[in-house]
Amino acid sequence: MEGYDNYCFVLDWDDLPEELKDEKIDAYLEKTYPDFFDTEEPPMTLAQFQEEPDNRETADQHIRVHFPIYF
Repeated sequence: MEGYDNYCFVLDWDDLPEELKDEKIDAYLEKTYPDFFDTEEPPMTLAQFQEEPDNRETADQHIRVHFPIYF
């Protein structure tokens, strides 16, 4: 892998277990929920917000861009 010569290992988002990725996505959505709540009519519950496939995909993309810094 080019550019990673100085690292002992490379942590990749796709290498994590699905359970851990789901946990991190849920945590990310929980933090972004208050901003969404202010603009959504009618308001969604946190559980509904976390279950929404579009929200999960967006969270996955945002975490992937900043991974492993997000951790």
